[in-house]
Amino acid sequence: MDRHSRRGPDGSLRQESGLPGKRPERRNPTQGSALARVSLAHTEADLMAAYELVYLRYLKEGYQAPTPGKLRFIAHCCLPTSHTFVAKIHGQVVATLSLICDHALGLPLEKEYPEEIACLRAQGDVLAEVSCLATRRFGDRGVLMRLMRTMYAYARYQLGTSACCIAVHPRQRRFYERVLLFERIGEERRYQAVGQAPAIALRMDLRDCEARMAETHADGLVGRFFSADCDYAAMASELAQVQREALRARYAFTRYQLQRHPVTEQDQAAIIQAYRGCFDLPGVLAAGE
Repeated sequence: MDRHSRRGPDGSLRQESGLPGKRPERRNPTQGSALARVSLAHTEADLMAAYELVYLRYLKEGYQAPTPGKLRFIAHCCLPTSHTFVAKIHGQVVATLSLICDHALGLPLEKEYPEEIACLRAQGDVLAEVSCLATRRFGDRGVLMRLMRTMYAYARYQLGTSACCIAVHPRQRRFYERVLLFERIGEERRYQAVGQAPAIALRMDLRDCEARMAETHADGLVGRFFSADCDYAAMASELAQVQREALRARYAFTRYQLQRHPVTEQDQAAIIQAYRGCFDLPGVLAAGE
């Protein structure tokens, strides 16, 4: 399989772009990134667009079964301690990722990697997981890098996160390890939440990320995205200006989605409890009340 082809859910080769039988379109890996503006999702419309994009990408990759609502839903993304980032070009969401802090429901990848996550907690890591990552165009790494840089700033300087975990397909492992400097924490396993696709658990230490990026990538593309000249604390502070609106939007989004995507009583109770007292939000109710 070359870099322009992918295997579908049935194992057959398919073209990543272009018409069948035609040479795939060659794309600059940073194409579109200069136009992209990344922010914390702080409206219900942003959240809907983000999780619709994830649904469409996962559906195409065979990670998601078709659903009537055409939206990727996991209970962890309903929590007030989860944060969604969106990249927009001309007002349209073209990429997204969610940062799920280690809180009421733990981390999504903990189901497949319980011992590994327990070990990280035991060594004192303040954890979060990068989840629901999707770009409108496969391989648009410039936009992906902007998302990751923004997520890093917010996680490190606003949330106090010391390490981020992620579960990636084995074919993506080299990019995350060589470019983004993640390290493997678990062996390849089947990941139930994405249709039993193979996955590998990785971890990025945020405490020395900037220094390692500067040393490894110097003046290259990645070095420019993670430049030591960037004021990450200021970036995080600017992102946090919409934190209140983001929380209210997630609360409204959660109430709406829990009526359409039932969760276990235990998960629902944890979600409700997590919202009680958050920014003086009134009337935290169970779905359907």
